[in-house]
Amino acid sequence: MKNNIIREKILPSLKKFKKTISEFFYGMTTYEWVELARKERLDLEHLFILLSFGDILGLPLPTNYYSFRFLPYIIPELNIWKRRMLRKRSLLDLATEDIG
Repeated sequence: MKNNIIREKILPSLKKFKKTISEFFYGMTTYEWVELARKERLDLEHLFILLSFGDILGLPLPTNYYSFRFLPYIIPELNIWKRRMLRKRSLLDLATEDIG
């Protein structure tokens, strides 16, 4: 009888408490680092695609032959990248992103 009470009532609440505490410490210690790493990765991916496939946006680049080798890996992200690059943004918008 006692084991059933422990399994049904106490263990789920302890698991929920453990999850809450781990999420709290994750947010308190490493969340900013993870977000910064994600932003850096996204910026590097944009730069790589721009250098490889800049001719899509009208930038004449001499790397067309080599960019065809990367094409199968880039195709899933190409439409998203094009949409982000062609958004109208001013230099002040880019400067305030880093400040905020």
